[in-house]
Amino acid sequence: MNITSYALKNRALLKFLLAILLTGGIFSFYQMSKMEDPEITVIQAMVIATYPGATPYEVELEVAEPLERAILTMPSVRNVQSKSMDNLCMLTIDLEKTTQPGDLQQEWDLLRRKINDIIPSLPSGASTPVVMDNFGDVFGMFYAITFDGFSPTETMDYVTMIERRLKTIEGVGQISLYGEPVPSIDVEIDQTRIASLGILPSEILSSINNNNTTIYGGALESGNSRYSLDIGGKYQSINDIGKSILKGHQGETFKLSDIASIKPGTVSPLRSSLYYDGIQAVGLSIAMKKGFDITKVGKAVTKEIEQINLPAGIEINKVFYQPDRVNKAIHQFIGNLILSIVIVIAVLMITMGWRTGAVIGLGLLITVLGTVMILGMLNGTLQRVSLGAFIIAMGMLVDNAIVVADGILVDKRRGIKAPDVLTNTTDKTAWPLFGATVIAILAFFPIVLSPDTAGQYVRDLFIVLTVSLLLSWLLALTQIPLNMDRIIRNKKYKQQQQQSNRYEDKFRKAVTFVLTHKTVMLSGVIIMLGLSIWGFRYVPRGFFPNMVYDQLYIEYQRNDTKNNAQIESDLKEIENWLKTQEGIKHVTISMGGTPSRYNLVRTIAEPALNYGELIVDFESPKILEKSTAAIQQYLNDQFPEAYARVKRYNLMYMKYPVELMFTGPDPAVLKSLAEQAKNVMDQTDGAILVTDDLKNSVPSLYVNYNHERAAQSALSR
Repeated sequence: MNITSYALKNRALLKFLLAILLTGGIFSFYQMSKMEDPEITVIQAMVIATYPGATPYEVELEVAEPLERAILTMPSVRNVQSKSMDNLCMLTIDLEKTTQPGDLQQEWDLLRRKINDIIPSLPSGASTPVVMDNFGDVFGMFYAITFDGFSPTETMDYVTMIERRLKTIEGVGQISLYGEPVPSIDVEIDQTRIASLGILPSEILSSINNNNTTIYGGALESGNSRYSLDIGGKYQSINDIGKSILKGHQGETFKLSDIASIKPGTVSPLRSSLYYDGIQAVGLSIAMKKGFDITKVGKAVTKEIEQINLPAGIEINKVFYQPDRVNKAIHQFIGNLILSIVIVIAVLMITMGWRTGAVIGLGLLITVLGTVMILGMLNGTLQRVSLGAFIIAMGMLVDNAIVVADGILVDKRRGIKAPDVLTNTTDKTAWPLFGATVIAILAFFPIVLSPDTAGQYVRDLFIVLTVSLLLSWLLALTQIPLNMDRIIRNKKYKQQQQQSNRYEDKFRKAVTFVLTHKTVMLSGVIIMLGLSIWGFRYVPRGFFPNMVYDQLYIEYQRNDTKNNAQIESDLKEIENWLKTQEGIKHVTISMGGTPSRYNLVRTIAEPALNYGELIVDFESPKILEKSTAAIQQYLNDQFPEAYARVKRYNLMYMKYPVELMFTGPDPAVLKSLAEQAKNVMDQTDGAILVTDDLKNSVPSLYVNYNHERAAQSALSR
């Protein structure tokens, strides 16, 4: 049976289904998950192992290589890259790109088993390797909690309280802290006193640890009663530490406070630290649970933060706040949708009459809302890709409707009577239009076939295009004839027919002119094609454009030092210069690494004492665009010895667009080859920040330990 005939015979059912698409789409729009980027599964893990006291070469031979060999026995591992440094090695494991998200946890479990099997063969001084596999979490809300005039202990009390309250909010997932000060108790020993007493610092440390150890006392039974036995004496305050009794080598006893000053402090140097506009801060990043709306979670978090009563000197500042960006994208989409419908109605009103334009515009609205409803039913989300897919599809969604509506109007002018006038066009064009629709869908079909992360990222693009195009075809065969029936019955239809005839006559004359001047028209087309090919070389090329943000970040690293004080000094110098530039609102300094993956499309640095970042906020994206080149030039001129790179947020978040790797057993040969490659790149136009990951040598102290003489002096290594 003809679909149109069935719809016209069951108009009440059709209206009911259209109402479901409208109301269901509106409900799904407000209820479904919204975020900035689609959720993707990162098929990468990192293994970190420490080997205190070992040189990079010893770390590589004794720790990194055995771990690599064990990991490479996994069939799904595509690549293992290791970095060996003093005391530490880091291995980055990449799985095959075709690894399915459902198999990922099983792969990480296998990775841990492989590492556990190799642990007995590692040197005794090496730590148990730690596996980090949670790189996929995106912390869409990143705050800097500044504290001015508070001790580290007081600061962490407030940070812990804030973290505890935010964790109770529905939709809040993981919360990560960065740059938190680590409280310590500093025991400063009087070297003269302990020398006269013949006491070693290690003996003092051992005594303190023994006095503060938790001891299991067992239980005591007395008659029918049983008592647990708790051993007291643990330190309750700094004064208790000072009262610790020590014994000298001559048998005399004394208090620790007699030979040392004891006071609270902070572990130094910190492995990571954060500054917001020059004030020390603690970074707090919040990730949303899967399936929630980031805009609603953001409102709940903001409301909870406003209700927290904090003392003067402690402030919570937004560094990156994804809900605002998602809200902006949603509002832009709604604006584009309204604008598209208005343009369709306006153009069709001129050419086909305003009633016909309104009917097709209504079909466009139903198509979009119906697609949103079905997207929600398929566990889709509203984000950059799905909203972009709607914009891509917008121009194609009216094609079927225009063909059917225009065919009905033409048949009416030819004198075909109802109801044949409503079904004649769909009888002829239903399946040709379906074929054209399927062809348009198949153009995007390779996207969904991609088994890697790219296919996962753009999954919703295919769903939106497929559902919306198929809906537009169904509505063209049902909703359009239903509403066109009212138009052709209208008394004013004859006026519209006369107007349409005038435009049709003009169009016929234009086509006739083109067909009768073939040489002129073909010559014009060839000339335009040639101009297009010639001008294409001036079009900038890139797979993905930069995000339109009012924020960028600067990566900074020096290989000639491991002193984080030098890095801190350089970063603050850059910050002071940035604050003199027009249009810059805030500068956040992160030392030691990247605070968190607060945005899916930014690079994550490996933790290092000689690394730092600056996150720079501008008043507008236009000012950022204008200032980027000047900032990079300043960094190149003032810090030529450092890797200092201005980076904007981009989907293709590769640290280096061009990379070259040399492998071999001799570090000296590798360094020579790297220098030759760098010289070639330096001479290439457009190449900047040519660098390598073979770190420069840094000063170190080597103690040549003599076992015989040390044994005579009772000195251990």
